[in-house]
Amino acid sequence: MMVDAMIGRVLRALDDAKMTDSNLVIFSSDNGPVWYPADRQRTGHDSTGGFRGMKGSNWEAGHRMPFIAR
Repeated sequence: MMVDAMIGRVLRALDDAKMTDSNLVIFSSDNGPVWYPADRQRTGHDSTGGFRGMKGSNWEAGHRMPFIAR
């Protein structure tokens, strides 16, 4: 939620400064999340999207990453 809020602040600042059309914002990450079964149980959320593994593993969830371009 914090990442979403901060990206939103950057995009709004560009909009407010009328700089949206002359700038490309790219947000990404280096690899998947660290998300243990206890985290899913505690929060009711699965940041690996149901894929196997996590950050540092060779499985799918170890390589999933966010990417936003605007």
